[in-house]
Amino acid sequence: MLRDRASEWLDRFGYGRDVLDRGSWVERIYPALLYTAKHAPSKLWRANWRLGPPFMVVVRQSPRWMVAGDIRGQISWEDPPVDVSGMTTACVTATGRLVYLRAVPPQIDTSRTRTEFDWRRLFEASEVDFSRFRSVPPSWVPPDAYDARGEWEGTIPELPGVPVRVAAAAYGGRPVYFEIIGPWSRPARMERITPTLTRRISGYTAGAMIAVGVAVALFLVRRNRRLGRGDPKGAARLAGLLFALTMFAWLASAHHVPAPDLEIGGLIAACAASLMAGTSCAVMYLAIEPYVRRIMPELLIGWARTLEGRFKDPRVGRDVLMGAVLGCTSTLLLHLSNALPTWMPILGQTTVPPSFPFLQGGRVMIGALAGFASNSLVFGLLLLLVLFLLRVALRRTWPSLVAMMVLLTLLQLGGENVGLETPFAVLQAVLGTWAVGRIGLLGGAAMWLYRLVLSGLPLPPAASAPYTPATLLLIGLMLALAAYALRISVGSRPLFSLAALEE
Repeated sequence: MLRDRASEWLDRFGYGRDVLDRGSWVERIYPALLYTAKHAPSKLWRANWRLGPPFMVVVRQSPRWMVAGDIRGQISWEDPPVDVSGMTTACVTATGRLVYLRAVPPQIDTSRTRTEFDWRRLFEASEVDFSRFRSVPPSWVPPDAYDARGEWEGTIPELPGVPVRVAAAAYGGRPVYFEIIGPWSRPARMERITPTLTRRISGYTAGAMIAVGVAVALFLVRRNRRLGRGDPKGAARLAGLLFALTMFAWLASAHHVPAPDLEIGGLIAACAASLMAGTSCAVMYLAIEPYVRRIMPELLIGWARTLEGRFKDPRVGRDVLMGAVLGCTSTLLLHLSNALPTWMPILGQTTVPPSFPFLQGGRVMIGALAGFASNSLVFGLLLLLVLFLLRVALRRTWPSLVAMMVLLTLLQLGGENVGLETPFAVLQAVLGTWAVGRIGLLGGAAMWLYRLVLSGLPLPPAASAPYTPATLLLIGLMLALAAYALRISVGSRPLFSLAALEE
């Protein structure tokens, strides 16, 4: 409905003809939400938020096929580049309000007359009362050519006391730029982005873990191959699984076009990314498998049996079930940390957003599920590699686990409120370390899968909400996997038996 709403406004403004390709996605209205969280008492604004669900649907139309350069094959604001005459972008909120429009004007214009555009039409599309605004000298420069522009300043009832500016431009009697600008807006084309200290710490920690892990893995693989060690069959199965998951995610969620010559480029990029994911994990597995099997063998038992196809093995069920419990606990901690400002005054903390592929549903949701499964395996294997290196360096199990907790804590910093996020980052680090360091690789992968899926569920599943079927389906899938793991974890014994009462 929202995609149709955005396309309807583009049609009304004269951009409905010569449309060959159209794509859309969902985004969070994060700047306005964060500004409100930083400047209004949390208990007040969370109870009286009047702008509707804080997300918007972005629609891009083009007179040519749009092929994204991103390896996921998903179009975005600037991918492919907005450089073709007739390309348009429109954004509408969850209530259908137009908040942004951009259109590329013609490259050649032979007309000698100037056609005026009625700015009130844009105010009507944005559901903004024109009488509450006054004209001011323009300051925001449109991204494309124009022959008329204007800016107005005023307020809207949903944000009383907050100054809002409306910027617009037109070319040849059609709008080429429209944006609702608030105190949260930043000139992205000219402003330098400076990450916070915690975000830099998190980024440096992730970079160091990956760089050191890759270097050590390459060294160990070469050594293991020379000594004839390793599990090449297991590594090949792991690489094949990751390749299949990554390719399936691209097939399901990418923006495909019915042009083989253009689609082949996206296919090559997706194959390259899938091969990279599969090969990287195979290298990490070949590097550490002989040593982990000797030093910490219990961490690979469930995973090794899974690679062998023993999906009904009790150890496999136990690892998946324990990982599911830890993943659910991790999700509850995430929601608790973001819910605290609802009950006590804490500035600067926004609510938990859903996973927007889940909100969109359909094939995009299915592709996201495959991507989450792939990411869970990759992250679990990387953490096991880091834990192994810490175990070798510190020579004892518990000091290496503590060091792992510290690294995971640093890795999860970079949120909105340092005082609120740090204690919960420590708790999340404890859960992640316990999953990988005490349950094993399979348990760690299961934990991250449950964390990614459950934390991204669109909530609440109200009867009238369009996302409710997708949410219920995802909950059902996670419950079914946990129930299966519970059943096989007891082996041939009955799941519920009265015999234990007689003992």
